[in-house]
Amino acid sequence: MDVAKNIYVSVKKNILLFTGLLAILFLAITKDTIGLFGSCLIALLPFVLLSLYYSIQNPYGLYFTIFILNYFVMGLNRYIPAIPGGVIIDGSLLLLLIILLFQSTYKRIPWKYSFNGWTLVSVIWMIYCYCCLWNPESVSKGAWFTAIRGMAFYMLIVAILVPLIIMNYKQMKAFVIVWGVLIFFAAAKAYIQKNVGFDDAEWRWLMERGGTTHLLATGTRYFSFFTDASNFGTGLAFAAVVFLITSFFEKGWVRIYYWFVVVAAIYGMVVSGTRTAMAIPFFSFVLYAAICRNWKVSTFIISLMVVIFCFFKFTYIGQGHPDIRRMRSAFDSNNASKNVRVENQKLIRTYMADKPFGVGLGLGGVRAQEYTPDSYIAKIPTDSWFVSVWVETGIVGLTLYLLLMFSCIGYGVYLIVFKLKNRQLKAYVSSFTVGIFAMLLASSSNEIFAQFSNSIIIYTFFAFIFISPRLDKELIDEQTN
Repeated sequence: MDVAKNIYVSVKKNILLFTGLLAILFLAITKDTIGLFGSCLIALLPFVLLSLYYSIQNPYGLYFTIFILNYFVMGLNRYIPAIPGGVIIDGSLLLLLIILLFQSTYKRIPWKYSFNGWTLVSVIWMIYCYCCLWNPESVSKGAWFTAIRGMAFYMLIVAILVPLIIMNYKQMKAFVIVWGVLIFFAAAKAYIQKNVGFDDAEWRWLMERGGTTHLLATGTRYFSFFTDASNFGTGLAFAAVVFLITSFFEKGWVRIYYWFVVVAAIYGMVVSGTRTAMAIPFFSFVLYAAICRNWKVSTFIISLMVVIFCFFKFTYIGQGHPDIRRMRSAFDSNNASKNVRVENQKLIRTYMADKPFGVGLGLGGVRAQEYTPDSYIAKIPTDSWFVSVWVETGIVGLTLYLLLMFSCIGYGVYLIVFKLKNRQLKAYVSSFTVGIFAMLLASSSNEIFAQFSNSIIIYTFFAFIFISPRLDKELIDEQTN
């Protein structure tokens, strides 16, 4: 028995070495038949096994990795088109769920933490989206399978996973701190695009897909490593809100670090040239002024918002600068892109009059061009997340979706005003709530709410809101003991 045990321990310690040697031998034998890409995959095998081993040991670290990977995966897809960004995130989330199920066979996993309001909302929405598979208007199960991931799957699986791996306030805060590092990378990439230029992969993407919306006569819109400038600008505007609010409740190096993140986020928001991004701080701080229960703070915020609004609406200061000029256009009710969206929505409204449950998931707007390119609705851009939900799930689905989302926002407001006691935790929950509220409203103009990387971040922060009473109780208990 001792000999067998020693052999087992030896193999366990050296399994990566054995795997590496086998990979090298395999590459030497097959180098002429599998090509460079296949060789790279084989060469990465030891790293993959090492990652899997540590993931099983540390699910928290795996979700951290997913959170970071989510930020870069779509940008990486521009350089290596063979990498299916969405599939990588799908697989990683499912792997984490499988690991937790496996661990529950030999240790206690607090599954009860996953039974909260956010999970209930996600289950209700998932059930509705599943029922859309039987919509008689839907003509493609493949379109449904592709669309269900962004529409409902990520929301549900994040709602289940986050409460199982975030056990205390420090772990939650670590996500925000790491998010700040990602903001620096995003802003730095946009700075390089603006001051050095686009690289070959970015130029290829602009020429093939993004040029008409990013290379404009009014100025270039920069997108960093996001899917497009809209997601980039709104994502960094969201970050600016979260880090600015929480910075006033932090101390020492964390507060200074958060201020630097705010500066980087505002820079990214500005150079993105995204008008919708301008609305996010406004919506966020108006709601924050209403719920912070401090009349001095509320007065200051409202006064600042009025000054900024008047600067852009009623003056021409800085009009010669393209970034300021484009931001100012967000306050112009007659801008051309808004008028085009309004006209498109009139056409969609007429088409959807007799389709209360929509045309089917994945069959609206640009996505429909892959499955039903000749359909009427495929020729009309949806332009916004709300319109996409409306077209694909119908007015019934859109109404349900908005009720569910705003109910979650309302629960966050309830916690902030009446429930949470710890000031720092309340600041984080406040920033998440008002930021998500603004992102939700901004989704009426752009498809930003369910896009990488915003969606995973938003769903994670929703989960943080719903587990905050547990974290608050733990903090209060620590202070009293």
